[in-house]
Amino acid sequence: MRASLTDRLRTWSRDPMVRRIGTALVLGISALFLLRSVRNVDLTAMLATLGAGDIALLAVCCIAYGALLMLLARGWSIALDVPQVDWRHAVAIYGTSVLPKYLPGSVPQYLSRHVLSQRYGWPASTMARSSVLEIALHVLCSLAVAACFLLWPGSTRTLVFDWRFIVVGLTALAAVAITLWAYRRFRPAIVFRAMAYQLAFFAGFALLAIVCGIVSGVPANDLPAVGGLFLLSWLISFVVPLAPGGLGVREAAGVALLSGIIGPESALFVLAAMRLITLGGDVLMIGAGYLFQRGGPSVLESSLPETSVR
Repeated sequence: MRASLTDRLRTWSRDPMVRRIGTALVLGISALFLLRSVRNVDLTAMLATLGAGDIALLAVCCIAYGALLMLLARGWSIALDVPQVDWRHAVAIYGTSVLPKYLPGSVPQYLSRHVLSQRYGWPASTMARSSVLEIALHVLCSLAVAACFLLWPGSTRTLVFDWRFIVVGLTALAAVAITLWAYRRFRPAIVFRAMAYQLAFFAGFALLAIVCGIVSGVPANDLPAVGGLFLLSWLISFVVPLAPGGLGVREAAGVALLSGIIGPESALFVLAAMRLITLGGDVLMIGAGYLFQRGGPSVLESSLPETSVR
């Protein structure tokens, strides 16, 4: 019997060569878009205006982003629903798994957590459910925070296309879908606590983009839109699984979304600055993860039962 189209697609998606070709296509298209965007843009003058205070501020933003990642780590660990797992365990596992996300595709970072969990005898089913909930909440919480920034009075007055209705609609749709999925898998308190940490992360993430907008001279009235549209560009790069760390995809989407409201020069500056900030924060988080990993099983030993199910 001939294989169905779904079976063929599944086989192709697992082929390393197909994944490499897909990665090259996504990054190539993103690079072409960026090249077209920067062709007539000169960032040299803007970079020359940065003083020591601005550079120090961006360095502080790197540290702040590393701290925000700890919120994500804690939100992920809460879904395990095991009292013995505290923020140290979360950072040890989550921080170490940040590095593999820079491999092509977003899957390696989740696989690395499963590998580490097996080292400490943590159930694979528990890890899988917590990762799926984390991914679902990424979508919901980034949309919700983006909607809040875009609904700020006057924030999108210069946009050719009004994203507010689409973002609000997608937020509602994601909320319904996640509720239906999580209802029989997690206690409501677990979901709400994990959601609270993620909302705090994405709010802080958007505020870092706004700080970059301030440094680049974006008018105050346009700053909320910078935060909201940056989160949309992050979400686009998150749902495109072939780009390592969203590299290129986030920048291309961000330039497309932000150029219409703050201009291509400021848009490129914000995206470039945020890329440096996230790289610096990731390095700090990876370092923290390995620091806790040095303690070995004596630090992370835990006997985890299955996640509570309603």
